[in-house]
Amino acid sequence: MGEPVLNDSIESPEKIGYDYFVKAYHQSNNDSLKASLFNYYMALEYYKLAGKKEQISSCYKNIGVLFDHCGFHKKSLEFFKKALKIIEVAAPGNRSHAGTLRNIARQFRYLKKYDSSYYYYIKSKAAFLNLNDIKKVATIENEIGLLYVGLEKFEDGRKQYLKSMKLDTSTYRKSVAFNNIGDSYLNSKDTATALEYFNQALEYYYASNASKTKISLCLQNISECYFSDSKIRVEFLEKALEYETDIDLQHHILILLSSLYEDRQMNSELRKSLLDIRNIGEKIKERKIVFDLKFQTMQMEYALLEIKNTELQQERQTDANTNKNTLLMISAVFVALIVLFYVNQKRRKVQGKSYPTASLPHLG
Repeated sequence: MGEPVLNDSIESPEKIGYDYFVKAYHQSNNDSLKASLFNYYMALEYYKLAGKKEQISSCYKNIGVLFDHCGFHKKSLEFFKKALKIIEVAAPGNRSHAGTLRNIARQFRYLKKYDSSYYYYIKSKAAFLNLNDIKKVATIENEIGLLYVGLEKFEDGRKQYLKSMKLDTSTYRKSVAFNNIGDSYLNSKDTATALEYFNQALEYYYASNASKTKISLCLQNISECYFSDSKIRVEFLEKALEYETDIDLQHHILILLSSLYEDRQMNSELRKSLLDIRNIGEKIKERKIVFDLKFQTMQMEYALLEIKNTELQQERQTDANTNKNTLLMISAVFVALIVLFYVNQKRRKVQGKSYPTASLPHLG
């Protein structure tokens, strides 16, 4: 894809910005990170020209989402903060404002800055409550639970998961809550209780037509509860592998299985799993190389765009200064003309006025 150029058509900057924004959004969904980032920046520049504050904030937010998907949480946080600074003035309390607060909370949680994360979660929760979006509030309660578990406050985490389930009684929400409660018990070494919750979660995942990855992860969690029974572990891990579609997670499951096959002297299964590990490993390696190249290119594009933005700002400042100087010159000329007109008027009055002359003495 060639580099987009500034559109000199008669379309408004807002319309051109919108077109770039839509293009960037679709590209981000197709993992075209470099192209998406570039087009978000083009949208950003046109929205700045149009003075559209909410749209500028949306561009910053979506750039933050791109970096979040890449796992670059510090960079993501930087853009979410830029988005927040604008939206909290331009449209305080709207859905975008509430969502940006939640995005910032999530980045702080990933970075294990739990106090900051909790602060923004509470602000986001209040904003969604004002919008009467109870499902989003339920999601935030669940994420606060994850925060507590990260702090190893397992009981507090479970309370949050139950809160989220009371607020949102959907089958999917129940599946997420039960899975997270099971995980908290597993982390605190209570495998019997963990197994009860994982089994309930699995039923709800099936009932809610959850993604295959969600079901696979739940099956893996159940296998962990049978840590001392390698036969049952193998059964659940093999079932998890059938559901899993992500090659990284497939690779992880195969490594676990190969170890169990070796312990149980299941030689034919071991050989097959080792072959699969090698093949999938090659795919992961290829994908990683492509991803690294994509990200390096994206970082380079980002740096170039930063330079381009700076140059544009300098050009605008130069144009503004030129316009200011031109205006000052015009003003000075205008004032000079007024003064000259006034002086000429005075001079005409002086020349047209008759003055009395002194009489000469009579000599004759």
